[in-house]
Amino acid sequence: MSNSTPSSTAQTAAENSYRDQVRDALRLYLDDKSISQSDFAKQADLSNATVTQVLNGTYAAQGDVMHNKIATYLRKMGVSVDNSAAVWKTLETANYATMRQTIAHAQQRRGIYCICGDTGSGKTTAIPTLPEKCPPLPTCYATT
Repeated sequence: MSNSTPSSTAQTAAENSYRDQVRDALRLYLDDKSISQSDFAKQADLSNATVTQVLNGTYAAQGDVMHNKIATYLRKMGVSVDNSAAVWKTLETANYATMRQTIAHAQQRRGIYCICGDTGSGKTTAIPTLPEKCPPLPTCYATT
């Protein structure tokens, strides 16, 4: 008899599905770009062993921190990695528009701005998407 509750079993299945999606997206990226695992590991600031374990489905650490890190890197490279439980889209909220305008203003004046805001206000989500909409950015950091 299993000690798993139905909700924990469903959560485990969703986590495994997400991990499978990340692994599949990583494989496709490596094949499409003809990049070796070790080159990807260097680019994404990961160990080669971690990349190998993720690709083999044997990465055993608790939680999805490493899978999330890989998924985030792949998204920055233009690869779609969506959690099957929810497909997230970035909306043009007032905070997002303000952030975009502030960064564009800083770029025009070659200034340095510090973007501060409450947790959940969209800093971390908006900043990586802004280079698509603005001229090239210097390295951007968000803080709470």
